Amino acid sequence: MDCLFDEAVLQTLDQGKYTVVVTRMPDRPANATEQCGVAWLGWGNGDGIPGGSADYGAIVNRHTHVSTQFGHSWFAVRHPGQEAAAMGEYLPQVLNLHDEARFEALGCPVDKRKLDALIGN
Repeated sequence: MDCLFDEAVLQTLDQGKYTVVVTRMPDRPANATEQCGVAWLGWGNGDGIPGGSADYGAIVNRHTHVSTQFGHSWFAVRHPGQEAAAMGEYLPQVLNLHDEARFEALGCPVDKRKLDALIGN
């Protein structure tokens, strides 16, 4: 298991957005660093259960205490499939590039406009 503390992610903020790259250590892109404007999180080595899955993993985006004034948290989602409508611009975007070279091609600092284009924003 691995974790990114809020302070680590805050170091990568760019216009209110942050980027987290999640890979196994051998697949980590060379530009998946704070110096390049992104945070990196180690995927780990599976579920740790004998006979279990070496590929299993889960990513948890925590909201432990949300202001009642903020209406776009995970708690605003009332039914599956309504995440985008409830969270709006605060909905996390996920992009699976399958190849570290594709992320490295975004340069250092990571070109967030190109990254947004890949995501479809």
